[in-house]
Amino acid sequence: MFKKLALTFLFFAKRFVGLFPKKYDDEVVKRVVTSLEKDSYYHFENFFTKEQVEELKKILEDKEGESLKKGDSAFKNLTNKKVRTNVLDSNSELVRSYTHNQLILEIAEKFHGIQCQVSKSTYEVKQRGENPETSDLKDRKDDTVFYHFDRPYKVLKTFLVLEDIQDKDGPFQLVKGSHKLKYKSPLKKLFRYFAKIWLGPHHYLLDIHDEKNFINQDDVVLCKGKVGDLFFVNTEAWHTGRRLSVNGKRVVLWNYIYGDHLTTWVKYISRLGFLKN
Repeated sequence: MFKKLALTFLFFAKRFVGLFPKKYDDEVVKRVVTSLEKDSYYHFENFFTKEQVEELKKILEDKEGESLKKGDSAFKNLTNKKVRTNVLDSNSELVRSYTHNQLILEIAEKFHGIQCQVSKSTYEVKQRGENPETSDLKDRKDDTVFYHFDRPYKVLKTFLVLEDIQDKDGPFQLVKGSHKLKYKSPLKKLFRYFAKIWLGPHHYLLDIHDEKNFINQDDVVLCKGKVGDLFFVNTEAWHTGRRLSVNGKRVVLWNYIYGDHLTTWVKYISRLGFLKN
């Protein structure tokens, strides 16, 4: 019960803080955060060089191999088959140049309104699955093929493109601007926000036949990119990853930056920290 009350508090607190203007010392940070708040995403081209990515992939593949042997990697083989390996604890200087990247953390601080650290970082390899499910939506285990949102408040994630992403690779799809409550069907979306907290994990998923009531197709962005590109995404917005083609493959490195530590937020608001941004 306390956790649910805390999540409800965060839902309102983050919107309250967002009412106050930010001050920017860096134009790049301003451009990215402004885009996140307006369109829910930002595409940062050539964030890493191809040479850096090639070196990074070798390190990540070795880490994945070790993790799979230990049984530590998360593995799913449903509509899409994917392997996720946590790499936040890596001592590699190159990996840490992403997981502890100063620019990313500065953007996260302005986006969330408080100082943040990366909560989780995962190396993800996704391919066509062998077991597409046909069960009712409420029984689905693989929610990523349906439009959904991660949490009912601002969430910042970044993913670094490690292999070119094209249509065949089931690119991450995001509905720009849909993190805003005033987006299409605001009352229904508000219900789904609170349903995720109070009712159950399937209430916020969108059945494919229900998408027309919540999503303007003109707002759908396919996050396709080249090796070394970085996407910033607010996954409070509706997003999904459709089924990959038979020869499709999506290889990315994620950062999860929640900024949702309740104690930090209570102190921040009680001290009127948001007025100092």
